[in-house]
Amino acid sequence: FGASFTLEADESVSVDDGLGNPVVVYIGSADGPIGKISGGSDLVAADKKSGALDDPGLDGLGVDNIGEAYYGGSKKVLAYEKSIQGVTVGLSVDLEDAWAIGGTYAISDQLTIGAGYDQYEDARDPATEGYNQINTLSFGAVGTMGQFDAGFLYSSRSTTVPARQPTPFRPVADQSGYGVQLGYTIGVTKFSAHYAKNDQGTAVSPNTGWGIGMSQDLGGGLSLKAGFGIVNDLDENAKVSKANVGFNMAF
Repeated sequence: FGASFTLEADESVSVDDGLGNPVVVYIGSADGPIGKISGGSDLVAADKKSGALDDPGLDGLGVDNIGEAYYGGSKKVLAYEKSIQGVTVGLSVDLEDAWAIGGTYAISDQLTIGAGYDQYEDARDPATEGYNQINTLSFGAVGTMGQFDAGFLYSSRSTTVPARQPTPFRPVADQSGYGVQLGYTIGVTKFSAHYAKNDQGTAVSPNTGWGIGMSQDLGGGLSLKAGFGIVNDLDENAKVSKANVGFNMAF
């Protein structure tokens, strides 16, 4: 069992501890006899078990966000996770209008695949309480071969309009996104390449991003990380170059 909370600092510092605040508690473990049960307001939607992309650099360049734009959209206040012989399944809900399910299967020590489904309601006219049902299906895989490792994620979002919905209708376009990455490790140093794309953006400035990264283990939980990439800025409708470098400590 355990708990966690989020501490955020802007112009002021505060810790929330009531309904709707980023506090999570859990009991059990995924490998345990009853599985792991979590409750709170900062949980990860279960469909994210389909996979996740890394981001180059110390604190990321945003390449992974492009490929991960559509899945994990549902709210979640309760989650369950269970692992049995290489298969891990998760379910998350918000007890109102959203839920997600996801799972992974370790085919071997070198290859793991995953899939997930997420469903939630998107308000299209709050005045008439009209809404669209957003459905996201995602697939992913990670694998290793000697000094190489690779990852892939694809997600597709579609919209369903429930029957007897009030007007007006505000459509949400069906969209998809994907990301791929490749890593190569030499001793304690790892080099990586990343690429992602989704259906946001325009024909002149499609929403794509790429990056390269380097991570070196310095021992004692200390590592040096650096990254460079180019991502699309939807607000500016232009490509933006980004880079960062720094030290990361893990204990």
